[in-house]
Amino acid sequence: MAFFSAHDSLKISLAHLALAPTAMLFGPVAAALQGALSDILDEADPIESSYIFEVASAGAERPLKRPGDFEQFMGSPVLLKTYKPVDGRKEFSGDLAGYDNGAVTLRIGEEEKRFEKDAVALVRLRCDF
Repeated sequence: MAFFSAHDSLKISLAHLALAPTAMLFGPVAAALQGALSDILDEADPIESSYIFEVASAGAERPLKRPGDFEQFMGSPVLLKTYKPVDGRKEFSGDLAGYDNGAVTLRIGEEEKRFEKDAVALVRLRCDF
């Protein structure tokens, strides 16, 4: 389902394309989706003025923000950044092992380390290439 919104009289943007929350778009998939939808939009011509149509993804290394994000990616490799150094550093890589009311637990090797909500600056998925 698509939603159209007018930002000003010269520019209209396609605001959102709702996909399943687990959907991740990568190169060929995003290109195919953009091509298919572009053809449909060209035929239907729902927007009178010119516009730019773009398909994008939050990315493979997307930040985890909502409790549902943490539930969805439990066990996945992540990078966690802290506001202040913990044990002399501010970045930790490991597998997401827990989430409890904002506190994040990482499995780093054979150990689990818990970071309280007020210490966590960012948690994002990590891709090792």
